[in-house]
Amino acid sequence: MNLLRYLEFFVLAGLVLVFAVATHQRNLVWKNNLLLWSDVVKKSPDKARPYNNLADACEKRGLIDRAILLAKKSIALNPNLAEPHNNLGICYLDKGWADKAAIEFQHAVRIKPRFARAHTNLGLAYSMQGQKDTAVEQHKQALEINPYFVDAHNNLGVCYFDKGWVDQAISQFQHAIQIDPNHADAHHNLGVAYGSKGKYDMAFKEMRIAKSLSAGRQWEKTAKGIKGKMPSIPGHP
Repeated sequence: MNLLRYLEFFVLAGLVLVFAVATHQRNLVWKNNLLLWSDVVKKSPDKARPYNNLADACEKRGLIDRAILLAKKSIALNPNLAEPHNNLGICYLDKGWADKAAIEFQHAVRIKPRFARAHTNLGLAYSMQGQKDTAVEQHKQALEINPYFVDAHNNLGVCYFDKGWVDQAISQFQHAIQIDPNHADAHHNLGVAYGSKGKYDMAFKEMRIAKSLSAGRQWEKTAKGIKGKMPSIPGHP
């Protein structure tokens, strides 16, 4: 009887160990989107969405060339999904290819007209091409779809600033911060806008907040700008 219990104990312990190892491995996959979607793509190689999600994860990691290939694969598998066109457009923006990016965002909004993210990204592409008025309209369209879309408020503010409409820009950056107090770009941009109006105390306050929220590289650009020439202020895809 005691021997049987020992055997049961060791079998149970072995099963617990096997499940613990399997759970640990699965947790490692889920912990990292790159690993997660790579895993899903291997298991579902004929489905478009996993390739798109892996493309998004790669773009966020700075693996732009790989992300482009994955987004194109997703589009090849299903040309009627808006999201892969949007992600491919973001990759093209990362490369500085505004013309190609605009084409992909246009595809995205044709497929999904109420795709707020694609509208504001199309606005960014138009801004890079110098088409500020057209860019403003795209950001406004994004906000008509979603009035609480913080990146669209920030991007619209950047357009207004570039057009010399500093007060309107400040209003948009403030809207963005009201929606998301931790939006580093909006704080940075608000600081730049205040600085351009000579409101240096308010500018430094926003810059300090931006520094606490953003990566070191962004702060280096901000700090350099506050000493002399104001930096160009960033939009956000």
